[in-house]
Amino acid sequence: MSAHLKLVSSNPRPRRELPILGEIHRTSQQTIDRNKRLTRRYSCMDNAIAWLTRWMFQYGRVGDMAVISHSVTGLEIGTIKMTLKGRIITKYIWED
Repeated sequence: MSAHLKLVSSNPRPRRELPILGEIHRTSQQTIDRNKRLTRRYSCMDNAIAWLTRWMFQYGRVGDMAVISHSVTGLEIGTIKMTLKGRIITKYIWED
């Protein structure tokens, strides 16, 4: 009794697409920091809003802005901005 075995290529698991894009725009006095854009991808809006707001509280400087957008369509969903007094202003498309 003989068995014929075939070698089957194992395709790597497809990466899960993360449709929400969070991009942080730094506004500092140094041009090196101003030209850097920190980009992260998120699976849902809740994660993006929570993590970018947390990042702004911990590392944000005056004038820094985080833009949340959809990676496929490119449409902007909202912004998170740090003010001079240390407050965070958020603006989303579902707000008036």
